[in-house]
Amino acid sequence: MKKKPSFDDQLKELELLVEKMDQDELPLEEAIACYEDGIKLSQLLNKLLDDAQQKVELLSAQVSEKKTK
Repeated sequence: MKKKPSFDDQLKELELLVEKMDQDELPLEEAIACYEDGIKLSQLLNKLLDDAQQKVELLSAQVSEKKTK
């Protein structure tokens, strides 16, 4: 079974795509493919961050609830 890439690995991949697109000699077709991949990675990373934020908020609420009891 293939291991799911970590957030950090995916962020590094996005950074590499951006660096690659910054090169002037990148053919248009490859630049478009990199852009599409970058958009997908960006959306995935945003979802992971949103999920993490929700989890932290839930845990914080549980801790606060225990303190008030």
